[in-house]
Amino acid sequence: MNFIQVVDTFVLKHITKFSHWFQRLTGKTCYFLAKVMFSMVVADAVINACNYWIRVIYHESSISDIIIAPILVFIWGNFIYNMDESDRPLFAGERTKVWNNFVNFPSALKVFFFVIGLCSLLTLPRLFFMKDGFWFFNINHNLIIVYISLGIYFASVDPLPPGISKVREWIESFNAGFQKLQPLRPPAK
Repeated sequence: MNFIQVVDTFVLKHITKFSHWFQRLTGKTCYFLAKVMFSMVVADAVINACNYWIRVIYHESSISDIIIAPILVFIWGNFIYNMDESDRPLFAGERTKVWNNFVNFPSALKVFFFVIGLCSLLTLPRLFFMKDGFWFFNINHNLIIVYISLGIYFASVDPLPPGISKVREWIESFNAGFQKLQPLRPPAK
């Protein structure tokens, strides 16, 4: 195994562990987490296009940002749709294997996005001292590569079979406890 495959396997192992923990806790699969990450990419494309008219992030947007935004929204929106389609058979109880194009995503490209994302994390502290734009939009714009990298890794994980989540168990036990309570009777006169 070369160095890139070792790094990819290491990151995927930890992303899988987190994804399975999250699924046991909430009942939401790794595809849900990938959809969240890709949705942040779509949101950034829209914010970057709107920045041409209303300055909300630290750099000025150009006409090319407005032209590229619909293309990015279409591409990443398609990924979001594919993640949604990957979730459907799991919850419908079907035993068919979901075709996932991120499983065969090249390790070198996944590691490249991951390393660039780590480097962009190092630049985060400077955003808190900038006077231009809103800090949330600036941070979102700076983390775009992190979102892409995590989205690709979450989409590469094999989800657990559907089951009852810890949150659902807690809510059901909480409701069962309330159902055992007797209604309060008015005092006798």
